[in-house]
Amino acid sequence: MPINTAKTVMVLGAGRGQVGLYKAIRNLGHRSVAASIAGEYPGFQYADEIAIVDISDPEAVLAAAKEQHADAVVTSCMDTAMQSLGRVVDTLGLPGPSEASSRLCFDKRALKETLSDHDVPSARYRVIGSPSELIGIADEFGLPLVLKLSRSQGSAGVFICETLCNACEKAEEILAEEGFCLVEEYLGGIEFGAQAIVSNGDVVFIQAHGDLMTGGANPKPYIHYYPFEHQELVNEAVCLGRKAIAACGFDNCAVNIDYRGGAEGLCILELTGRAGANGLPELTGELLGVDYYELIVRIALGEAIGDIAPSRRKALASEMVYADGYRCNGYSPIRCIDPNIRSTILFASARTEDAGQCIGQIVAAGNALSDCTSALAAERERLIERLSSL
Repeated sequence: MPINTAKTVMVLGAGRGQVGLYKAIRNLGHRSVAASIAGEYPGFQYADEIAIVDISDPEAVLAAAKEQHADAVVTSCMDTAMQSLGRVVDTLGLPGPSEASSRLCFDKRALKETLSDHDVPSARYRVIGSPSELIGIADEFGLPLVLKLSRSQGSAGVFICETLCNACEKAEEILAEEGFCLVEEYLGGIEFGAQAIVSNGDVVFIQAHGDLMTGGANPKPYIHYYPFEHQELVNEAVCLGRKAIAACGFDNCAVNIDYRGGAEGLCILELTGRAGANGLPELTGELLGVDYYELIVRIALGEAIGDIAPSRRKALASEMVYADGYRCNGYSPIRCIDPNIRSTILFASARTEDAGQCIGQIVAAGNALSDCTSALAAERERLIERLSSL
């Protein structure tokens, strides 16, 4: 009689960024539990079981994990659930980042302090309690200044302030919300990122990728791509990434790292103990010739991960597509016509009044980045046309 080796894997979150985890769990022959607040989330249609819970509440998530007899807990593409994930890992003795490490993913002030304590190069910073303190900081750091909400995800709470007046206005808003404000020196140079996997204390790989950024006071990456063309920074990025991962204590998880390289040298902007968002797991999987989500699940289940190296030498790029008037609550893979398009996913499935919503994701391949961006542009139009016809 065959032995049932299926495990129960709890996924924190059921949005578009977690769908790949549900599909990976099913492909690996395990049972998935979607832990999420109630709503029209695409992950629910892929989960074997649903646990309605606030994933930002560690005690509630721990209770749900115990009730579901979870053998592993995972998340991806967002930091909302990281402290809850760490609580489950610590309490149930599961592989994954500890609660102390996971806290750094959603607390930029604690992260800066940790990097500083371990001599990991990062932008100079100050913590202020009044906008008046910005005058001295502007004299010391110069303008522009970077202001950050401490408890925020990725670039969502990061603001580049070109003038002292603008910085004071933004500081007032942040102080009203958090009671203090994180102020950083603005670093020039190139911003880029890396994806990494850590297993049983070993950094299996760190792979640098390029980012094309939006402009404005709150810049965000809108295209990620491989290979990163500034090869002189890659080896240094790997060494610095290893040092930052060790400082934060991340283990048995994916890691997303943001760098800035310029005349001041290479610095860590931020890092977090989960896979990057906005198509990075799919893009990195294409590069490595593996299902990146499956790697995350296998590590969380305590499985050993062998050597991983890029299988592609050509260019790859991913883009998130935005449009007004649609709600992002679906997940529909679309058949690719252009051979350079590796995958296209439509997220939007209902009309709304909201502006600037993410409606889809595209991954393209080519001989050079220009081939990828051309293919992305054509596929973007096809995706929007497809959405308009629904």
